[in-house]
Amino acid sequence: MDGPKQSSGAEGEAERLPIRRSDDIEHQSLGDELLVMDASKDQVHLLNPTMRTILKLCDGTRTPDEIAEALGERFDCDPTTDLQTITREAIDSLSRLRLVVS
Repeated sequence: MDGPKQSSGAEGEAERLPIRRSDDIEHQSLGDELLVMDASKDQVHLLNPTMRTILKLCDGTRTPDEIAEALGERFDCDPTTDLQTITREAIDSLSRLRLVVS
């Protein structure tokens, strides 16, 4: 009989760690969007309202699952929406841009 699937290694550990914004970024609201500036890399990013909310939720106190839960509370989502996957993909994108760290 198979038991519950358990994550192992760095990937599983990363999913349980709180995510926070990088120290090197500054941001400014532009209506519903967010202009994010990374002076250390001379880059500017414009985030849509969903990405803006996810970045703001990356405050160092929440895990990706907790961010997904908070996202669901803020947006009127269809019950079939997979917020866990959407949130993880968004955090992966923000991480590749070095806007968040765990």
